[in-house]
Amino acid sequence: APAATAARSSSAGGNALVDRAGPALGLAWGLGAALVLWRSARRILPFQRLVRRSPRAPRELVQDVRTVARQLGVRAPEVRVVAGVASPSIWCLGRPRLLWPAQAQAANAPRARRALIAHELAHLARRDHWVSWLEIPAAALAWWNPLFWLIRGRIRHYAELSCDAWAVWTYPADRRLFAEALIDLQARTRTAPIALQGLGATDSECKDFERRLDMIMKKRMFPGVSKGVVACAAALAVLSSPGFSGGEECSGKPGAGAALVEARVKGQELAKKAGALLDAQRSEEARALLEQVVTLDPRNGWAHGRLGYLRIQAGQLEEARQSFERQFELGYDRPSALYNAACAVARAGDAEGALERVRAAVNVGFTDVALMEKDKDLDSIRGDERFGKEVARARAAAELRQELTRLEHEKNDALFVATHAELCAIWVGDGNLQSEHGHLALKVGDPEGAALAFGRQAAAGFDVPRALYNRACARSLAGDLDGALADLSRAADEGMGYDGISKDTDLDRLRARPGFADVQARILARAEGMKGMKALLASEDAADAPALARLADDASQPEKFRFLAAQSLGKLQLRAGRFAEAHASFERAAALGLEPRFSAFGMAQALAGAGKKPEALRHVAMALDLGYDDPDAVDALLTGNALATPAEASVMVERASELRAKGKGKDAYASTGKAWAAGIKPAKLAGPKVAKE
Repeated sequence: APAATAARSSSAGGNALVDRAGPALGLAWGLGAALVLWRSARRILPFQRLVRRSPRAPRELVQDVRTVARQLGVRAPEVRVVAGVASPSIWCLGRPRLLWPAQAQAANAPRARRALIAHELAHLARRDHWVSWLEIPAAALAWWNPLFWLIRGRIRHYAELSCDAWAVWTYPADRRLFAEALIDLQARTRTAPIALQGLGATDSECKDFERRLDMIMKKRMFPGVSKGVVACAAALAVLSSPGFSGGEECSGKPGAGAALVEARVKGQELAKKAGALLDAQRSEEARALLEQVVTLDPRNGWAHGRLGYLRIQAGQLEEARQSFERQFELGYDRPSALYNAACAVARAGDAEGALERVRAAVNVGFTDVALMEKDKDLDSIRGDERFGKEVARARAAAELRQELTRLEHEKNDALFVATHAELCAIWVGDGNLQSEHGHLALKVGDPEGAALAFGRQAAAGFDVPRALYNRACARSLAGDLDGALADLSRAADEGMGYDGISKDTDLDRLRARPGFADVQARILARAEGMKGMKALLASEDAADAPALARLADDASQPEKFRFLAAQSLGKLQLRAGRFAEAHASFERAAALGLEPRFSAFGMAQALAGAGKKPEALRHVAMALDLGYDDPDAVDALLTGNALATPAEASVMVERASELRAKGKGKDAYASTGKAWAAGIKPAKLAGPKVAKE
């Protein structure tokens, strides 16, 4: 009995101790949680105000972000330039934003910059921004537990390593540039006036940073781990990533390439609706749709232009300027794009910028004098005599264009050439017109005029290697041998390849000059390389599949070559009955953003071969929406695989035939207007010799 009494006494004492300590422990935990939340708010809210005040990124950086986003299959975030921070980061309070250091805009080479962007966007692809938000309540709940802080640190560390791997896998040829850029940013971080917030590229400790650099520069991203484990981890990462295309099952679920195709199709549907709303003068609704269109389909020049109009009406002048300049970059109605950009800039009070853009618009072919004379958007510069000169130039160009049409019908060659030269002197930014005049001048024996025209062509950025080569020919004929050799060397630097250079009589005066043989050898070597490239891209030999796969994956190659390689590889795989691999190849081609109509049709063929008939039929419809215009191929696919009823197949084949007849199979976003004078046929202007690559 005494022992039992003692036990009850001890138990009661313990309970009393717990009863006394419990509220104190609860209070301590609550204070700790409140402190964690207060520190988080103190860190986040001021930085959010800084982000809101920060300007939007320049057009070049935004375009780079969009390009990389397409590569990774994620939505491109808004980009802000933030002064005072040292490293790029993803800020995820609200909609995710990419923050770019102001001092790093010019510091990084384009190829290094895209690798840095790929690292940051990989955070979004991995959904790391969701994890960062979960960290705050988790820290408030478990602040007392050292295991939580250890796990959080490891999660962040391996997130950085994983994003490094994404960047290197996306741009393998740029690993050294990526590492050098990280070193530069790490050095800036130590002296940055503002501490980095969000998901950053260089926020690891020094020892971790050294390990990151070591792994970036090695072929194996995870030293000490077997290749088999790495391969399994990579496969699991891809399989678990959003939008995986279905791999061997060829399911047709949208991966990066298929998602881009579907976004283009959806963008076209919304563009049609926006056009109808514009016709009905429902501007606000149209603007909302057009903003979706340019997000879904960044290459839609028409949508950028129409959105620019609506933004001007809404007083969003800077956004309007960006829309019109993007329209110009895309090549859709370039003269009007520059003119409308001038209107936006003029309304914003920048007279010099407006005059510069008006002149550029006239240089590339703007001739609407009536609009220039009455447009209220240009009232701020109307009294400037320079504006009057541009109006006069536009009027003269319009008259010369009409005169050329008349002279062409009269077949007055001498006067036609002289008039054509006058128009070229006004439309100096029209590279196509300058090229035509250069060949025309050579044909009539005017090498000096040809050299002037080809020089303007190069300055306009129109087929620069060939422009320089042809100017070298013209200068050689005119006796300017030093200038001719310099142009020929520049043409070689720009990648000119022409296997006829050794027989080109226009260059005979140069052949004895020192250095000519070396330049000729370079141009011949480039021509030979291009022949090999073209043969590979046109190959129907299954043995060339590995070479095509390497070319498609080589980020150092032009996107056009990578696209064609992926297309050719997909066709080889279709012939071999490897439908899942073919689907992946066509998706790879689609992810590059070039000619998605071909990629959509290729995916349709792969899906049909794999027995996925509904998905295959849907992809045929998407290909037609994007301008696919081969009725025979459509008919063969639909009937050969019984994808549609005879009536449905007939409708689709007829649609492809209509596209072929109307010539709408070309890129739907290129300008439909001619760059040369009305009535001029390019074939007539071609000289007796045209350099070919």
